[in-house]
Amino acid sequence: MAVQTILRISPAAWLGPILALVAMGYARIIYPATYDPYPLALTSVAGWTVSVIGPTVAAFGAWEGGRLHRAGWWGLPHARPAVVVAGASLAPVLVAGLGALGAAIAIRFADAGVLAWPDLRVVGVETCVVTAQALLGFAIGLRLRPVVAVPAAFLLMFTWMALPAAILPVWLDFPTGAWAGCCAIDSDLAPRAVASALTVVAGFLVAALVLLRQPFARVQFGLAPLAAALGIAAGLWLVRGMDSNPTVPRDPSVLVCAPGPPEVCVWPEHRSRLATAARVVAKVAPVWQAAGVPLPARFSEEWSESLPSSTGRVIIRSDNEEEIVLSLARGVLPPVPPCALKSEVPYFGFEARAYVIAWLVDVAGVPPERYASTHVNGVEILATVAAVRALPPDEQRAWLAGNLAAMRACGVRPPLEPTQ
Repeated sequence: MAVQTILRISPAAWLGPILALVAMGYARIIYPATYDPYPLALTSVAGWTVSVIGPTVAAFGAWEGGRLHRAGWWGLPHARPAVVVAGASLAPVLVAGLGALGAAIAIRFADAGVLAWPDLRVVGVETCVVTAQALLGFAIGLRLRPVVAVPAAFLLMFTWMALPAAILPVWLDFPTGAWAGCCAIDSDLAPRAVASALTVVAGFLVAALVLLRQPFARVQFGLAPLAAALGIAAGLWLVRGMDSNPTVPRDPSVLVCAPGPPEVCVWPEHRSRLATAARVVAKVAPVWQAAGVPLPARFSEEWSESLPSSTGRVIIRSDNEEEIVLSLARGVLPPVPPCALKSEVPYFGFEARAYVIAWLVDVAGVPPERYASTHVNGVEILATVAAVRALPPDEQRAWLAGNLAAMRACGVRPPLEPTQ
């Protein structure tokens, strides 16, 4: 189809630039799951704009199908294969939709100052979502009058993209492919979420092919929604029971480490902070050891439910040494035991954590006032830490051991006050 013809008859050609501007605007106002320069998180936030792009290209596709419906062309003998005609009609629609998606990704990366390739898994899924919705809209347009087909295609796809995000459980939204909650720097996109979205795409494609099939029979109006519904049901089944985000722990093999002891490992996006973190660890580790603090063999940004006890979890959010000390202090503490999530036995370790972290920060030579100010009982925490620091070293070790014991088990009250 000639460019002049496309510009004359295709709304996608006129409205495509507006769609791109809308997608770019949405991409800029949605907050990513992390402020780190993590390409997956940035791509996922930009990819969320498929919630707007998909229904719009479905309406564009319905208009293109409606032109052939008015002409009665689809049911007539024709020299060119039907797929060629459909492809030519949908070309400006796909250019508009995928161009808007690309613009959203580009502006999101530019705003973050990140020069890197977007995550190809997200790009691939969003491309499939846009293509499937455009083709389904085209098929609807072939079988219904444009005055009905265009709003019907838009409303159906918009309902699918928007409604699951508004209801619980949260995983109902994962099959749409709009994953704004993916991903924190220590997480990766869950394969189940990818498979779920592609399963729905397959259902939509089958529904479109059912409507496109000639000769047309009214039973196809029933079979097409059935195919789409089965695709959605299968997609939901794949993600049933997932957490609030479509993520899995990130592969720890990509960690970048500095030798210890203790060893320090960060994600590649934090590589520039590794030298500072290693220097801080080398400075505070001997001080904490002398104070009786049990140190892990490794400080790591890795997250996993099966993280070994010899690894202290940290997040190096900046080059600020005081913030690094605070993160290391959190990493020294034992993980919350599973019993804390049950109501049978009370867990008192949460209360002890704030006191011990403030004490660790003070022992490391960093004023604890900044940390304590983030707590409602900050004044009490500072007073307790000052009292503990005034004790002989052996009594400080005993106080620390008692509080660590309360963090490791349920039903154990921590000796918060040094007189206890």
